[in-house]
Amino acid sequence: MIRLRTRILTAYMAALLPVAIGFGWWASVRADQEFDAELGVRLADHAAVIASQYTNSPAAGRIARLEPDSEASIERLREGLEVVRDAAGLRRIRLVDPARRTLVDTVQTTPAFVEAFDLASDSVELDRAAAERSATSSVRFYAEDGTPFKRGYAPVLRDEAIVAFVVVEGSAAYFTRLHNIERTIFGAGALALLFTVLATLFVSRRITAPLSRLSEAARRIGDGDLHTPIDVEEADEIGQLAGALRSMQHSLAAREEEAQMMLAGIAHEVRNPLAGMELFVGLLEETIAAEPASEARAERAEYAGRIRRELGYLSRVVEEFLAYARERTLDVAATTHEALLTPVSEHVAPLAEANGVHLEVALETPDALVSGDLDAVRGVVQNLLLNAVQACAAGDRVVLRARQQRGETALEVVDTGAGMPPEVLADIFRPFFTTREKGTGLGLPLAKKVVERHRGTLEVSSEPGRGTTVRLRLPFDATAPPVQAHATRSGLRADPDDLMIG
Repeated sequence: MIRLRTRILTAYMAALLPVAIGFGWWASVRADQEFDAELGVRLADHAAVIASQYTNSPAAGRIARLEPDSEASIERLREGLEVVRDAAGLRRIRLVDPARRTLVDTVQTTPAFVEAFDLASDSVELDRAAAERSATSSVRFYAEDGTPFKRGYAPVLRDEAIVAFVVVEGSAAYFTRLHNIERTIFGAGALALLFTVLATLFVSRRITAPLSRLSEAARRIGDGDLHTPIDVEEADEIGQLAGALRSMQHSLAAREEEAQMMLAGIAHEVRNPLAGMELFVGLLEETIAAEPASEARAERAEYAGRIRRELGYLSRVVEEFLAYARERTLDVAATTHEALLTPVSEHVAPLAEANGVHLEVALETPDALVSGDLDAVRGVVQNLLLNAVQACAAGDRVVLRARQQRGETALEVVDTGAGMPPEVLADIFRPFFTTREKGTGLGLPLAKKVVERHRGTLEVSSEPGRGTTVRLRLPFDATAPPVQAHATRSGLRADPDDLMIG
């Protein structure tokens, strides 16, 4: 599942990244163009200044009269150009004649009066400088090793005749500056993106953190916890959502309290006539027993027995209604797995045997301690075992497993019975949902309620035709006082007809 924080970050980046990349590219191109143009103007200016020192001067005459054997004159001109080169921070200065032959070169690699083939690509600029009698510059070139270079040109005149061209080349420092500018632009763009990501994460966290708490609160409300406060205090729409959730929580809590009071009231009202009916059935059974033996007496005794069984069923329904409706204070104590579960299995064993179901108890850590309201926990385990036995046919197996795991008790009730389809499994913890003819639909909801009051979990997995597995986890309370007795109070009865229903 894609988290909201990821969606916000993706949306920000999808909107910003193309803009940042486009702006960085545009700024780099513009900076390159502007710097290239500025470098061309500077090189042309340098060439013009140097050419002006020779134009219409005695030096122009000497340049015009240079011959291949004029080594002394060439050397003096080179020395002068080297001084200018170093002072101006240029890479190279040359004097070439109108035939494009090198006359003087500060880089002493080309002999004098040898054609400068590398200037063939600059013939357009040289022609323009000759035609306009002014300085100009070339486009940027790249040497074979990838080094960029650019040249400036200016004519040297003697009586309006061009005797030579001054050719200057920009130093590597010029282009290093350009590369530094490009790196600065892209570095600033990367920092801006990083800042945007961090700012987005911060903003999204400010949004998603309270939403996560609200989601957790909504989950707790969905699980039936209507009393834990919702700790989200915001002055924006999230705060309004938290307020609406609190209002819903309070309304649901009030309705649940009202429903519990109604259930308890109905149960109490029903118990009184049930007690009277049980009394009269007892009197009726005594009267029937005093009659002489006859076929009519046996028939009336059977009817009285049926009435008593139905009254017993109604009494158990009332008890489950009361148990589900009231919030009884937990009487927490600690005992061993064996002391907790052995009485439960012993009381369910007669029903399992009567149905032909093999009941097995596997206690991996029988002496390990379990804590909680022991009667309530026994009632939960008993109900789970009963459900498993009743879901099995003759020859099936029910296994009760218990072990200590990471400071908590892990219980499993596994059966090889009919199992449940997904649509039934989805509703098993919904109050009053039942698939049995005489079920109240409160057995599993009550079990889940008891387990959650112990801060535990109750999970059910099932597959039609392959059985059901119920997993129960109870955290251990180290402050619970230990008890040793196996005896129980309510919830465990030897008669299978008196066991919990659901």
